[in-house]
Parts: sequence; C-alpha cells; structure tokens
Amino acid sequence: MLVIVVSVLQAVATFGAPAPAAQAAAAGAFDPGRIIDDSIFFNGDAMTARQVQDFLETKVSSCQAGYTCLKDLRLDTTNKPADQMCGGYTGRAYQSAADVIEGVGKPCGVNQKVLFVTLQKEQGLVTHTWPSEWRYMAAMGQGCPDTAACNEAYYGFFNQVYGAAHQMKRYAN
Repeated sequence: MLVIVVSVLQAVATFGAPAPAAQAAAAGAFDPGRIIDDSIFFNGDAMTARQVQDFLETKVSSCQAGYTCLKDLRLDTTNKPADQMCGGYTGRAYQSAADVIEGVGKPCGVNQKVLFVTLQKEQGLVTHTWPSEWRYMAAMGQGCPDTAACNEAYYGFFNQVYGAAHQMKRYAN
C-alpha cells in the first residue's frame, strides 16, 4: 500500500512540475525552398494499396448516412498512356480510392503521402465524414485556378489524382 501511495505522490509532483523552457529553432537552418526531399516526394513505391487503405481507415471510422467517405469510395478508371511524366495507367472497374492513390503514385513516381496531403489540403477528403460530390469532382484542385471556374476535363476523383500527379512531375521535369 505504501508503494502505491508513494507512486501516486511522485506522479502528482511530476505532473505539477513546471515544463522545461522551450528552445528556439535555429532560423538559419530553415530553407523555405526545401520542405521535402525530392527522393521522398518522388518515391512512388512509398505505400501499397493496402497501406493506403489502412491509413484512410484510421482517419474516418464511419461516414455520415447518405455520404461516401474516401475510405469507402469505389469508381471506374480509364487508361492513360505513358509519357514523359507518368508510366501510364491501366483503367479498371470498381477500384477503391486506395487502389487509385497507389496506382497513380507508382507510375507517376509521386509519393502516396504527397497525394494524401493534397487531397486534405484541397478538399479535406482524408478526414471528411460527409463529403459532397463536388469535393470528389475537384479533389486535388487540378484544373481549378483561384481566379476562374474549374476545367471540366479534370472533373472526377480519378482525373483529379492522375492529373495532379502528372502535373507535379511536369513541374519537376
């Protein structure tokens, strides 16, 4: 019993102790032009479709009634020919969003985590529990300039993910 009391008192004393002083970051070490290494950004083998699906399932446990969350999305995809940016894509029926994210990242050489970040930044799709059809239509913001309407050629989840990864490679090239 004495051991338990002493342990509790030590925990309370530690909990009430002042936090150590914060250390300032070395401003000279920050390079705004180097947020992520190219070797990480352009690693299209970073995640498998299973890992992508597992990640999505940790972000949303269930969707609100009447909506389809990213973790549950299924769609048909189309073929895309290989070019200087991407190695092409073989379309299939009833693919999961995880299959699309992995399947685009790999031939385009874009890290699936980069695609997650863009999906979240643009439309909040990674964590959204009641995403509208519009969020999927403009999922990555591809072809959607701030100053004009979106280009309908890029509408739809697959076109958004493929088009954005393709554009990222174009910028790098």
